Amino acid sequence: MKSRMGKYTVLLEQEHKKVGVLTPEMKELFADLSCQLSPENLSCDGELAHSKVRARRARLMSEWIRLERQIGRKVTEDEISDYMYQTA
Repeated sequence: MKSRMGKYTVLLEQEHKKVGVLTPEMKELFADLSCQLSPENLSCDGELAHSKVRARRARLMSEWIRLERQIGRKVTEDEISDYMYQTA
């Protein structure tokens, strides 16, 4: 899983030019995190123990917050859902 987190850092360093502006690549990173945070994915369809689910959620939310700090603003689930809907 560490290699996935590394891609977030590399892409953001390459694409981060204006504070608060989400490039398509950044939106994809948030969309990926959003999908991983969905209840069925987070719990592996109910197969994971609650402690593992909590740890997994904490790690993903930590990454979400780190990305928000790098772009300089909060990014909402609604904003990402809208993006995902538009690209579907």
